[in-house]
Amino acid sequence: TDITEHVILLSITSAIGQVFIFITIQRFGALVFSLIMTTRQVLSILLSSIVFQHSLSLQSTFGVLIIFFALFLQQYFKFNQSNISTSQSRRRNQTI
Repeated sequence: TDITEHVILLSITSAIGQVFIFITIQRFGALVFSLIMTTRQVLSILLSSIVFQHSLSLQSTFGVLIIFFALFLQQYFKFNQSNISTSQSRRRNQTI
């Protein structure tokens, strides 16, 4: 029965995690969710390296930085594009 309890607990926490994923994507979009997950993974890797005294290679550090920077730029350009379209809509509404 010990394994049954662990399986039930794992199932419940997985279901709750999926609900939070769906809510996050619905409210903030897939890009924000990918930023959240990437940040979580980076923090997990850093914490694991500190706690278990593992070293990170320069190549792996560089790869994580490239991915995080690309996601940041994507979010930045999306934000700027939405600001541009919002300001254009306001100008159109003012002229009408």
